Amino acid sequence: MTERVKLTDQNGETYGHTKWGPGQVHTALGEGPLCTPGWIHTYPQEADPLLAILLNPIQGGFLEPRGCIVEVSGDSVTDHGLKEGWQQASFVRWIELPHLTTWQRVAFAIYCAREVCVDERWI
Repeated sequence: MTERVKLTDQNGETYGHTKWGPGQVHTALGEGPLCTPGWIHTYPQEADPLLAILLNPIQGGFLEPRGCIVEVSGDSVTDHGLKEGWQQASFVRWIELPHLTTWQRVAFAIYCAREVCVDERWI
C-alpha cells in the first residue's frame, strides 16, 4: 500500500469542489502536466504532513487546510520531490496537521532560497 498526504479545505474539498472523506475514491486520466485535471495531487513523503503544510501557500492555498492520508495507485508524476500526481487516490483517514510558527515558516523560506542562490555575498 502506498500512502500519501493530501490537503483539502475546511470542508474536505479540493479544487473544483472534489469531496474527500470516508468511502471516497477518485481517478484521473494520468495525462498532461502535473497541475492539471489529469492527475490527483498529493505530497510525496509518505504520511508526513509537514511538507504539505509548508507548501500549501504556493500550491493549494487553503486558508484552513485539513489533512488526510490517501492510498494512491496507477501511473504517477513528480515535481522534484515537492508534489506528485497519481491516477487514483482512495481516502484512508483524516490526520492532524502540524502547527508552524512564523519563525519556522521564515526559516523554511530562507533554506529554500539558499538552495538556489548563487550570490556568495548573500550566502
